[in-house]
Amino acid sequence: MKLDRKTSLIVVLLICATYTIITIAEIKPHSDYKYPDYRINVWPYLYTCSLDQNPFTDRAPLKWYSICASYKIFGNENIIPFLFSLVILPLTYRLGWLLTNKHLVGLVALVIVVTSISFTRWDTSATYDQSWAFFLILALNMTHTKYAPLSYIASIASKTLAFAYLPMYLYQISRQKEQLTLYNLTAILVPLFIVFLLFYNVEQTLGTDISFDINRLYEGSWKWLFYFADDLHIMIGTPVMLAMLYIMKSKIRGADVVFWWCTGIILTVPLIMGFTTQLVHPYRFVPFTIFFGIGVGMVVNHFAQKLSSKLLVSRHGLRTSQNNP
Repeated sequence: MKLDRKTSLIVVLLICATYTIITIAEIKPHSDYKYPDYRINVWPYLYTCSLDQNPFTDRAPLKWYSICASYKIFGNENIIPFLFSLVILPLTYRLGWLLTNKHLVGLVALVIVVTSISFTRWDTSATYDQSWAFFLILALNMTHTKYAPLSYIASIASKTLAFAYLPMYLYQISRQKEQLTLYNLTAILVPLFIVFLLFYNVEQTLGTDISFDINRLYEGSWKWLFYFADDLHIMIGTPVMLAMLYIMKSKIRGADVVFWWCTGIILTVPLIMGFTTQLVHPYRFVPFTIFFGIGVGMVVNHFAQKLSSKLLVSRHGLRTSQNNP
């Protein structure tokens, strides 16, 4: 099954426009007041922040600066976070296409993401914004350019959790044979990591205490799956999708990349819970939802191609038998 670029882009635009029309009514100032994190952290920050101050004095500086900018410029702290979420949608489509060169994969991924509670629940939230996910997916869309490392570092500056995804990011770059990007990323990250170790308080920067707890490690090994209780298609489909990608990784282009992204994100949960005092909340799984969608798109496209081939063979055989009775 083939879709041309023009048709695919029209579908993407229609989906994004529909999503915007449906969601725009939710973008209200202080709509996160029901969350304790908003009342404790965001609410006081909005009245003390300034666009003139250096944002790189706090943890996740780009996150906080974008929230401040949204509130000071628009009078609504949720507008810029919503824009980040909106742009994630076409980036999801493009990443699916880049990994497979199949427009259908990108479209399936886009539909899964935009209909998933794990995305739409946080798409207009300043408290649980997705700026870090935006910069991460943008970096994966730019692996062939010299600017990819900058976008990945922006993701880390928006949420330190993105640093835990470095092994999967490096794996994707190596599989795509983007040596220039790999060299640039190494040249930027290594000095930054050294400066971080020398001059910053690690626990303060990460926002957690460093300690090991075997019970939390065990809890994190299974608890992640129940974060998708409202997305049963992800909860039930993840083991099936990963198994199929693993089995068919030699037949589906990019299947190994998606498999290791999903597996890597899952493995970060017990590691974070076991070695820190942090809790892993559902809003941190937007990148997983994106890669789940791409994985499903790969499987759907694979079987659609097989079915199409069988239909062509069947028609060709029928015509041959009619022409040669």
